[in-house]
Amino acid sequence: RSPLTVMGGYAQNLFEDVNGDKRQYYADSIVRNVDYMNKIINDNLELSRLSTKEIIRNSEPVEFMGILSRLLEKYRPALSERGVSIVMEGSFTRKVNPLSIESALENIISNANKYVNDNGQISIYSKGNTLVISNTTGEKFEENIDTLWQPFVKGDKSRGNSKGTGLGLSIAKRVLDVNRIKSSLKYDSN
Repeated sequence: RSPLTVMGGYAQNLFEDVNGDKRQYYADSIVRNVDYMNKIINDNLELSRLSTKEIIRNSEPVEFMGILSRLLEKYRPALSERGVSIVMEGSFTRKVNPLSIESALENIISNANKYVNDNGQISIYSKGNTLVISNTTGEKFEENIDTLWQPFVKGDKSRGNSKGTGLGLSIAKRVLDVNRIKSSLKYDSN
């Protein structure tokens, strides 16, 4: 069911003056669904806002590892608690729009954090002309991996009620493309 359907049903229940315990549950659920819908709207606006000319015009050399290290810091305590190790090696500098590329990297790191398995690893390294960001996962992905670039696709169907909108990697792909950075996804079940 869509968030709007859920909110409508819960609002109707509140209108019908259900008992006190349920009132709080319905109100909390409406607030969560409103937040989720706001995130979808904001992510869609971000996706449509990306102007190729603006991004290219405001490009400068950017060292990616510094941005990635800073982005990982906010996840480090939770990852450490889960036994997840972080490995970073090398450097990777490209002429890009700093604000847009940070947004793309934030989406990628957020996904790595969400889908890394306990006692797993997030690895970031440069290999020649390529930057690799990978994470281990205990989950199987049965579909074509490139579908993860598409809007509203989530890697794990059981996470359908998670806070993500399924737009993060789509936005990241668009930013990478506009910044003329080739990107690809790979799934290795080993």
